[in-house]
Amino acid sequence: MDEFEQKIARTISTYGLIPRKDMKIIVGLSGGADSVALLTALHRLGYTCTAAHCNFHLRGEESMRDMHHAISITQNLGIDLSIKHFDVPERQRQTGESIEMACRSLRYCWFTRLLEDTQSAAIAIAHHSGDNIETFFLNILRGTGLTGLTGIRHRNGTVIRPMLDCTRLEAEQYLARTHTQYITDSSNLTNEYKRNRLRNIILPQIEENFPGATGAISHTMDCLKESAAFYNEMVEEKRRQYFNPSTSSFDLQALSAEPSARLLLFEWLRPMGFNATHATRILESASRTGATFTAGEAQLLIDRGQLIITTTQPAATQATFPVSLNATITSPAFITVTTHPITEFNPTRDPNTIYLDAAILEGNHDIQLRHWRKGDTIEPFGMGGRRKKVSDIFTDAKLPLHHKQSAWLLTIDGHIVWILGLRASRRFAVTPSTRSYIRLQWRGRLCRFKDF
Repeated sequence: MDEFEQKIARTISTYGLIPRKDMKIIVGLSGGADSVALLTALHRLGYTCTAAHCNFHLRGEESMRDMHHAISITQNLGIDLSIKHFDVPERQRQTGESIEMACRSLRYCWFTRLLEDTQSAAIAIAHHSGDNIETFFLNILRGTGLTGLTGIRHRNGTVIRPMLDCTRLEAEQYLARTHTQYITDSSNLTNEYKRNRLRNIILPQIEENFPGATGAISHTMDCLKESAAFYNEMVEEKRRQYFNPSTSSFDLQALSAEPSARLLLFEWLRPMGFNATHATRILESASRTGATFTAGEAQLLIDRGQLIITTTQPAATQATFPVSLNATITSPAFITVTTHPITEFNPTRDPNTIYLDAAILEGNHDIQLRHWRKGDTIEPFGMGGRRKKVSDIFTDAKLPLHHKQSAWLLTIDGHIVWILGLRASRRFAVTPSTRSYIRLQWRGRLCRFKDF
């Protein structure tokens, strides 16, 4: 076994990344040295791998070159390859994200669907120790807490990073020993992006002037991970003490007496986009009823000593997206749509799935996906036709108020038929007179406060 493969095998074993070799693993394959080395090593180690290549069409012919090289690599290894073409400008138009964030969102959304469709155990990404050190410095320069100093995790849900303990040089030397070709992304050679400037200019200078510095930083990050695990347990214990999930509020008055109040508040609010300065100003305003603080779509309101999580109502949430129920919906939410005879009707109590009378496909109905708006109501099953506010359903589900605008609503002729992931309406439901029905299954998930 090659020494590079041995190193990856040790990482997999140490962190329990792939318990069994017969488990299906998808490897993100760009065609560059890192991903080619990871795919080759996992394959030679005997793991059951397929590959996934994203073509964002951002670099013209170079994007096509990368795709064809990914095809060549997988053919040589005898590995299946899935390819997805993305429209990044359209994603940016819909979300307002930067190019980097749009690509990341599209990539991981597709990876999640691939995992489900192929019943794979995990998606392996070729991040290496250099990527980890770059992340460490980027987090410091942006401002971060203890967790940010621990860098990239070996496992994050279904995403695993078996190569995180290897260097880029080790990957390139391994490819040379195995006579495996790879391509170079020209965008990695420019210094337009902050990460590239760190990689190409700053870190080489640090290593030149302080030999062994990058290795020492990696060791420090490993030590910090142990400290962070204990720290995060304490932060969560304190959050349960001061947070009321039924009102989505913190007892700010009581929290102010805590010696580490600013630190705790920063950690609790950081997932919503707030920073340490926000935490300081909130505590300074603890007695000011009516004071508000905003970060993105999240808004905090101080009311009689309580810090209440509310939301802003950006214009983007007013957008509507016409869709058709004649085929699977892929944008702005991924919903599989299938038609069945009534003899197959066997409904499940799954909030990610609803069943509608297929008669809805007849006529000219106005069918749309959109986000929540103030005053929205729905006629849920089990309420005898009575309406209920959508905001009350969010509260019942303990959905953070700052996240309710990310929930999708399916409307037909202006009526809310489905709050994806939560509740279905009695409108257009399957009845004894139904001859065929359509089944809609959402491939997403809602974010509840406990997820933070």
